[in-house]
Amino acid sequence: GTFATITSVNEANSADDGGGINSQHLIITAMATGRFKVVSPVDKNESMDDFEWRSYNVLELNDDPLTIPSSLKRPRPWKTLENSNKRKESDIILGRKNALLTEISNRSNLSMHSLRLIWPENLVKVIVSEIESNNLYEGVTNILPSVNEQYNGTFSFWLSSNLPLSNDEKLDVLESECEVGRLTLILKSIRKRTQYICCNQCRSNIAQVSKVFTVGSAEGTSGAYVNEHGVVHQTTTLQSTLDDAIVCLGDAETRDSWFPGYSWTIAYCATCFNHLGWKFLRVRNDVHPQQFWGLSGSQIT
Repeated sequence: GTFATITSVNEANSADDGGGINSQHLIITAMATGRFKVVSPVDKNESMDDFEWRSYNVLELNDDPLTIPSSLKRPRPWKTLENSNKRKESDIILGRKNALLTEISNRSNLSMHSLRLIWPENLVKVIVSEIESNNLYEGVTNILPSVNEQYNGTFSFWLSSNLPLSNDEKLDVLESECEVGRLTLILKSIRKRTQYICCNQCRSNIAQVSKVFTVGSAEGTSGAYVNEHGVVHQTTTLQSTLDDAIVCLGDAETRDSWFPGYSWTIAYCATCFNHLGWKFLRVRNDVHPQQFWGLSGSQIT
């Protein structure tokens, strides 16, 4: 699949770098669905509509999958020797884990309770429980991945893409090199999240977090969309905003709409006139809902 949009740019070095010599830089707009390293460019260039691009080979840097707790695995309705042996094996693993936690607790100032909270498998369970029990995250609860996907080592990336996190929070998550670190940061963000999404410039309340949702066939509540000028917007979709929080200017346009069947109008913060995103209105009867909002991640918090 696509990991990122990579743009090759030639820039002159500054005087501090020696100056006068052109060097090539890569500007990477990542999809934030996993960690990767650019290995090498593919020799063959591709082009379409007079636009040329180059593909790059990348190396995935994903963590190993986490162990799914036996309590979350679907039990079989009958008893077999195989199931009995598996239960014994599970009990042995649980006993080893408790022994390890006890040893760590004895050698540190951390309690057993604290250690269990940051244990990888427990972290996932706590995060899912927090999301499902909080009405703020109703739009995310409806699209939570399966249990297997929650423990595949990349659940943190899915969460950072779909939860209403600020750009700084997402960057902190992406810079963490392990799944446990990323999940811990996300749990902290979930617990301190207020009920409102705010303008990043004036901090005015714009919308309720509970209004975040997934549009039609979109992959999640947030996505990277490119406008006609090549600018990438990490956009979060919402069912509605607060009354009088946003003003729209200009005529509705259908050209280059990111969502087929919808027109778009530029939306600004009613308090400071900061460009927040776009209002999308239905122009075809076969799409739903009738309208929604797309707010740029860099302009909200």
